Amino acid sequence: MIPKLVFSFIAVCLLSACATLQTPVDPTLGDWDYVIRDITAVFDVASSNGALLKVIFETDYITSPTSITKLCEICTNIGVAFVKTSTGFGYTKQPSGDYNYAGARDDDIIRMCDACGSQVGVKASGGIRSAEDAHRLAELGATRLGTSASQAIAGGTQGSSY
Repeated sequence: MIPKLVFSFIAVCLLSACATLQTPVDPTLGDWDYVIRDITAVFDVASSNGALLKVIFETDYITSPTSITKLCEICTNIGVAFVKTSTGFGYTKQPSGDYNYAGARDDDIIRMCDACGSQVGVKASGGIRSAEDAHRLAELGATRLGTSASQAIAGGTQGSSY
């Protein structure tokens, strides 16, 4: 069941003729039935209104590789269009002590592409700052890239973080 506030937001987006909805998912609670119901509810509303669904994992928060695989399997079975590594704002404490995010890690992209196959696109997002990053992630199988450094990437320079 979609909470009323979320449903209202989805309704506004769909009435505005959006082509794609994005929804975050929280697998850290370990309640896979809830995750399935949550994604399915948003998918049903999106697809019945002609919109695609992109599910955001926030991979920085997921400590188990098997959870990423499980999420991909769930999303594939439901029929979502894309899975996405992160919003780019999933800040976690790094070994250096500062708070930042890893975003699109190679091992996560490989795992997501393998688990989704060709049925679901994989969007690498977060931490993509150079043309080298973009090419590497595309070669690993990412079908879309999300970056705030597109101008720097196109210009062959290194983009900065926020």
